[in-house]
Amino acid sequence: MIEYPSPVLSPEEFELVAKQILDAESSSLQDYRSNHKETIVGSDGEYEFDVTVRFSAMGANYLTLVECKHYKHRVKREVVQTLLAKIQSTGAHKGIVFSTADFQSGAIEFAKSHGIALVRLADGRSCYLVKMRTKDMDLIPWEMVPSYIPRVVGWVIDGNTMSRISNEEGRRLRDLLPGVVPNR
Repeated sequence: MIEYPSPVLSPEEFELVAKQILDAESSSLQDYRSNHKETIVGSDGEYEFDVTVRFSAMGANYLTLVECKHYKHRVKREVVQTLLAKIQSTGAHKGIVFSTADFQSGAIEFAKSHGIALVRLADGRSCYLVKMRTKDMDLIPWEMVPSYIPRVVGWVIDGNTMSRISNEEGRRLRDLLPGVVPNR
């Protein structure tokens, strides 16, 4: 397994990068809006979320709750279980956990079985150096390499999909929200 360095960001900067990544993929969504540090009242109390995303599709309004974990250790299953409980309490439709660290296998399995997206944010320049296996003349200019590259490490589309995304290529937000936003 390749280890990617965690981004050098404060917890708040990390939350804002996660919001920026989601915002960048929102152009095809109707009535899209996102908020940083929003409090939502659920059936069992109030919860503050790092990021919330709202949009409309097929005549319905959708709410996605985003938790950002600025961890040095692997994210445990309990983090994903807690997000599921908050989704149920608030009536949200989807949940996403962004992390600076990898996810334990129990967290991945739980997320798969409940349709929760897991995203690992890695340092873009180190990913570029590790992943690119090309001749020097084929390399893109260093200044064009994104500072941070998100990797989706698990979500449910066909029950078994894992992939990497970046700001330039790969999966879009609609792929993080299977069954909610139709592919166009």
